[in-house]
Amino acid sequence: MNANIFEHISYVAHFFCTALFMAQALQTPEDGQSLRTVEYNGIRPSDPGGRNGLCNPERGLRIETLIAEPSEAKVWGPVHHLKGKVTPGYDDQWWMLDAQRYEPYGLTLAQTYCYLDKFVGKPISEEKLSLLQKSFDNVRKRGLKAVLRFAYEKDMNRRGGPTLENILNHIEQLAPIIRKNADIIFVMQAGFVGAWGEWHSSTHGLENDHEALAAIIAKVLDTLPADRMTQVRVPKYKRWVLSQPILGGHQVVDDQIAHTSAPAARIGFNNDGFLAGQTCGGTWPEEPYFSNLNNPEFDYMTDESPYIPVDGELFWSDQGGKVDGLRAAIRMRLHHYSSFSLVERGKHIIKVCDGTACHLRGAVNLRDEISRHLGISAGETTADKMFTLETVACLGACALAPVMAVGSQYHGQLTSEKARQTLDEYRDAAVTEVTG
Repeated sequence: MNANIFEHISYVAHFFCTALFMAQALQTPEDGQSLRTVEYNGIRPSDPGGRNGLCNPERGLRIETLIAEPSEAKVWGPVHHLKGKVTPGYDDQWWMLDAQRYEPYGLTLAQTYCYLDKFVGKPISEEKLSLLQKSFDNVRKRGLKAVLRFAYEKDMNRRGGPTLENILNHIEQLAPIIRKNADIIFVMQAGFVGAWGEWHSSTHGLENDHEALAAIIAKVLDTLPADRMTQVRVPKYKRWVLSQPILGGHQVVDDQIAHTSAPAARIGFNNDGFLAGQTCGGTWPEEPYFSNLNNPEFDYMTDESPYIPVDGELFWSDQGGKVDGLRAAIRMRLHHYSSFSLVERGKHIIKVCDGTACHLRGAVNLRDEISRHLGISAGETTADKMFTLETVACLGACALAPVMAVGSQYHGQLTSEKARQTLDEYRDAAVTEVTG
């Protein structure tokens, strides 16, 4: 939260609470009672933790992580600021420490991916179920709630995915552990089908079988307690499944249907491509309006979003490009986002040009050397929040190739050594600013 806004809210709260107590104090006491004045000042920005984010257990920024993996498993992670500080193989400490870092932001949510790829065509092992319970125990220990997603396929190659029967059997297996831990599950996303559980690029084309998708949603809703909800990746997917007999027909959620047990009232949205291009990463591909007003699919989410959970996720900057802050604020207000991915950027944004001239003169090697020197990949931020590394199509300075920009400053005709020296100078300058 912006510090000035927070300070304003604190002062308003101070005024309101003081006025309330003073008003009570001015009331005529009954016989035998003494008059007592109490002044309450609320939380001021100058108080310890007074500028920290306010915690809401089912709203706000979220981290993203794998869960329920065997100890020391070779999987993606940990996040960049923990590399070299934790075990190279998987451990729940990876995401627990990441959550701890962002506690001052008011963090209470974690997007948790549980991959079931090793159990395609067979039951989930007892070991996997035990690992899932262990991760849930740690979610509870950290005071978090999970934005939970199960998936099988980790790319768009359409191979090695489950059948519908396999998915339904697995949900049946997962039901007891999900119900046991429902108090720490904010939402259980539809998942299960296709790449990353996003309902596209699946091995068996399940995303095109609306009856199969409806069967999965029905099973998920039956598994969850009545007060827990699911989410679908694209708004029209909700219409697809609700139009199937198993879910009783399509309804648009309004103030009459909201917060009931109706299937429509329990299906929200997760936009995994927030403002990534004109379609929001494929969320609204419908021409000519795409992700804008007057696209019926876009307006559908606008109408329902006040009543259901909505999650948003940014593409990595090297894939989705920059997101305009004002446009993002307008969109968040329009679609009432409940939760949103947390991606932190550094003080200095490094843009390595990969235009034709730069590419021919070694831009790829230059980028790789910068990545090694800083210990981050494109789209990531250094642990000290000093640098964020990006690759861009062109910086418009071909005569300086290969070239990178650090903020608004261009540095051209770079060698690997010169790039390292330049970045070290920025870091040294920052140290000088701090030590004075």
